[in-house]
Amino acid sequence: MQLIRITEETFDNWRDQIEKLLSDSVRINFPDYYICENYSNNRCGQLKTYLHDGSAIVFAAIAEDE
Repeated sequence: MQLIRITEETFDNWRDQIEKLLSDSVRINFPDYYICENYSNNRCGQLKTYLHDGSAIVFAAIAEDE
């Protein structure tokens, strides 16, 4: 396993996997909560904004390119 920092420049390389992780996390932790179709997409857009303005630091544990 490798720990990497996701930056604004590398975010789009991981965006699909981050969206899936967000969606799965909400579905598992809040099974009775309705999640709209574009929830994860919207949250990823916000995250990229936070990376751009420096208000977020994101790290990911990567194993087998996931």
